Amino acid sequence: MPLLLHGLTLLPLLLAPFAAYALMTGWMLDRLPWSSSLFLALWAGSVMARTLYRIPRAAVAVLLLWGLTWAVEALGVWTGLPFGTYRYTGLLWPELMGVPLVIPLAWVALLLLAMAWVEVRLPQAGPLERILRVGLLLVGVDVLLEPMAAYAQRYWVWESGSVPLQNYLSWGILGVLLSALLWRSVGPLRLPKPDRLWLWGLAGVLSGLCALVGIAKGYWDAVVLGAAVLLGASLPWGRR
Repeated sequence: MPLLLHGLTLLPLLLAPFAAYALMTGWMLDRLPWSSSLFLALWAGSVMARTLYRIPRAAVAVLLLWGLTWAVEALGVWTGLPFGTYRYTGLLWPELMGVPLVIPLAWVALLLLAMAWVEVRLPQAGPLERILRVGLLLVGVDVLLEPMAAYAQRYWVWESGSVPLQNYLSWGILGVLLSALLWRSVGPLRLPKPDRLWLWGLAGVLSGLCALVGIAKGYWDAVVLGAAVLLGASLPWGRR
């Protein structure tokens, strides 16, 4: 298992430079339209494997959380709640009822990354503070993500032409609720140091790609704001 795990984790890291070039130039969308879905699935699978392979019954929790986040996304696509009115463009596939199947995988992976970061960075934080920080971390990620995914790559589009405030609020609230549910289901992650280093590398790949495209496309404000939110979620709040 460790050898397979290392290989799975290494793939997104090795492919990151090619992903960066593809996102900057757009040449993969015409030649290999499925490449974005494949890379995101590899990335999310690596995060989930690295965080959960030591935890019994983790597969059941992931499957339930995948179904729950898919249902929330489907509700959003069909009704505009809770995120706002948007639709996926077909660049990420396969889809089920208008929602790419890889999107719930990404939700689960982002939650696990945020939970792992909070556990390691702030081990003395209480349960309420932990889930609040996870919610804030997810907001920061989405601030970084939207310019790349919605504007530059057009994986999804907003009916209003811009990201509504309720989208960020919904990301934060869902981060709080889903992390509370996941922590209750699987317990503390308690990752050994080697696993943490792999995870921080995977986190750097996603945030780096989003920031790189955001800067290249002129969305400096989103990159700076997203980084500030992530920093605020990671620093101590008050005296300890």
